[in-house]
Amino acid sequence: MSFRDLRVWQEVMKLTAEVYRGTVHCPRHELYGLTSQMRRAAVSVPSNIAEGKGHHSDKEFSHFLFHARGSLLITGNYNTCLGKMGNGCQPRVKALVAP
Repeated sequence: MSFRDLRVWQEVMKLTAEVYRGTVHCPRHELYGLTSQMRRAAVSVPSNIAEGKGHHSDKEFSHFLFHARGSLLITGNYNTCLGKMGNGCQPRVKALVAP
C-alpha cells in the first residue's frame, strides 16, 4: 500500500489545496509572512505522512504522524491568526474551524 492509498493523506491533500485557495486573496504584504507560513505548514502535513509511510516500521510511521498532527495544529493556528488580523485575509479554511 502506498501513502497515496491512505485516506488520511487524501483528506489532508484536500486541506492543503483549500489552504492555497483560501489564501490567494491575502494582501501582498502577507505573501512572505503568515500566508507563506500557513501554506508551508499545510504542505508539511501530507508530506510527513508520505515520508513516514516510506519507513519500514510502525514506530517510525507513528513518529511522522505526530509531526503531521503538529503541522496540522500550526496550520489551524495560522488560520485563526490571519482571520483575526482584519487585513482582508480571512482564509475560510472550513476544515480548520471548530464546529
